[in-house]
Amino acid sequence: MKYYILLLMTILLSSTSVSASEWELEKYDEDNDIKVYTRLKPNSDSEFKEFKGVTHIKSRVTPFVALLDNAELACEWMHNCVKFEFVGETSATQKTSYSINKAPWPVTDRDLVVYSETIQDKDNYAVTISLSSAFDKVANDDDYIRVKELDGTWTFTPMDNGVVEVSYQLFLDPAGNLPSMLAASTVVDTPYYTLLNLREIIAKPELQSQQLTYISEPPAN
Repeated sequence: MKYYILLLMTILLSSTSVSASEWELEKYDEDNDIKVYTRLKPNSDSEFKEFKGVTHIKSRVTPFVALLDNAELACEWMHNCVKFEFVGETSATQKTSYSINKAPWPVTDRDLVVYSETIQDKDNYAVTISLSSAFDKVANDDDYIRVKELDGTWTFTPMDNGVVEVSYQLFLDPAGNLPSMLAASTVVDTPYYTLLNLREIIAKPELQSQQLTYISEPPAN
């Protein structure tokens, strides 16, 4: 009896370790300090992978939050962005956006409705912007395929010497038919080119001079 209980526990533990997929490094741009990881989303049956892109940029924290709040600049740095606008605002830290993402022909472009909430940790001054699907908040447009399953985070963590670690993590089920090769490349290209563009655009003086009442900067070292 003890043997069967032990065997059952071993099987359960093995199943847990398989389902809790580990991050795998897919791309490393050493010159631009960008790493892209992917994994199968834990506790999900989806065949699509979750991604995480990480880089480090010398900046204050506030400019990053200001950039994500700027609809006019969105398509200058978000990969494959065709249109971006805010369609709802509960507060300065709670917003709903609508965007259209371009897909290569003959794949149909996708549109997304995303609810975002900004929270800052009072101890380490890290800012987390959580992203979740709000697909039913905007009427469907037959020209696009609506993404319904989405969740992720932007995290901006102050480090030493005025450097901020930027982490962009997202799981998205693109819905509809999508070639497997395109799906595999998208989960690498999206975080990579988004962070590459972010590194450039964040230096804009109008962003670096921003002050936000709900974001605090860590004390100078």
